[in-house]
Amino acid sequence: MKLRILEWKSTTTLYIATVQSMERFAPGSLREAKRVGPETWMVGRLRDTGREDLYALGYRKYDMDFDEARERAIATLEKYNALVEAGKDPLA
Repeated sequence: MKLRILEWKSTTTLYIATVQSMERFAPGSLREAKRVGPETWMVGRLRDTGREDLYALGYRKYDMDFDEARERAIATLEKYNALVEAGKDPLA
């Protein structure tokens, strides 16, 4: 399944791009997996397979405006989806 942005949320410090429904993940399994510069990956354990997958991407407002966050999220998801299609683990 190719991931895409389902919705954007905004906190006082972050723009958050949700890429999968929270219902797909086991309760209490969501966590921060990696942080690269202004980008944060949130992952969780999928209910049906037990493997970890991407839930959302977060971008610090201090570092960029919404348009840049949107562009970065789209680029990150393109790379993520390409790795999955190639049979590689995008979370590695």
